Amino acid sequence: MPSKQWTLLYTAQSYEEAKDLAKSRFNVCQNRRSDLNDPTKYSFKCSEHRKYPLCHFQIKIIVPDNNVNSITIMSKTEHEQNERNATTRLPSPIRESISTYGKCGLSQSQIKASLIINYPQSPIDQVKLSNKIVYERRRDRPEIFSVYDLRNWCSQHQEGERLHSTFVPFYTVDDINNLFIFFTTK
Repeated sequence: MPSKQWTLLYTAQSYEEAKDLAKSRFNVCQNRRSDLNDPTKYSFKCSEHRKYPLCHFQIKIIVPDNNVNSITIMSKTEHEQNERNATTRLPSPIRESISTYGKCGLSQSQIKASLIINYPQSPIDQVKLSNKIVYERRRDRPEIFSVYDLRNWCSQHQEGERLHSTFVPFYTVDDINNLFIFFTTK
């Protein structure tokens, strides 16, 4: 990659103004600060440098010690966000579809069949598919309850408040191997 010279973009009145302009207009994050010489220099790089490793876009803010109201903003190279970094995740549309199908209550085989129909060219790794389904189900509906939680639920539902509501007139919850719960309705 050929080295490109720094280009003056803007002159600001304060460091905060320069930083806000750089972050909002050029999509950058602060990389380093250098104040060994006379002016203090702040380097910024592309905010999405992990996603696009070939993007070498840089912004430099120079704050001179003798005139703090004359802050220069300079840039080097352009954003190069054509080639993404390799990833092992399922593609985004497939992940979103799995999330939607999981919320609809489809089984794993139904979700897989739907994905094969909707995305015939995309290879679907079975392990990643099952992990994503399990993650989506646990995120919305936690499945693990303790004996303490079950005992509290039974004590809260000992009296039926509405007609045809489920209540627990009698229960015994000692441990996971010794429990009895009598559910009924009015």
